[in-house]
Amino acid sequence: MNVELIFLIIIAGIVALNILGLFIVLIVNGAKKRKHKKVKTLKKPKEKPKEKAKEETKEKEKGEIVMAKKKKEKTEVIVNEGESRFDGRLLQLWGWTLLCALITAVSFGICYPWALCLMKKWETKHMIVNGRRLVFKGRAIGLFGTWIKWILLTIITLGIYSLWIPIKKRQWVAKHTHFAD
Repeated sequence: MNVELIFLIIIAGIVALNILGLFIVLIVNGAKKRKHKKVKTLKKPKEKPKEKAKEETKEKEKGEIVMAKKKKEKTEVIVNEGESRFDGRLLQLWGWTLLCALITAVSFGICYPWALCLMKKWETKHMIVNGRRLVFKGRAIGLFGTWIKWILLTIITLGIYSLWIPIKKRQWVAKHTHFAD
């Protein structure tokens, strides 16, 4: 067989697998239609009878969720001010990690920025810091050019620049992570 034909078949396979991965992500996100949790922080209560104030103080000191109300299909969670937690699940983590690894492997690392953004969006969607939910607003297209630059610098410096990539990546992620409200 001709070398160009083999190369074309490999490229077509990579593109097909990337499209398949995209459809899987869309199906998973569309089918679940997760119920998002509204997070409110507790403010200092106005003067109340001593018994109620003591009970609320005890609950706040324990750092537990004070109240969860179910309204129709939405859940409202009130979190103590200053409480930080992660509400993601193990199987979700495994699924997203596997999907991102598959996307990266099938594309030979070219789609790594897209996989990184998928993973960071999932992580921040399930993270509450000081009673406030985080959101990741980075886009793969914004990281792609930088990612190519990092790879080229690593090749030019015979791998030495690869020591700085984890720091640069974390700086980029931190720059695009914000509070949801």
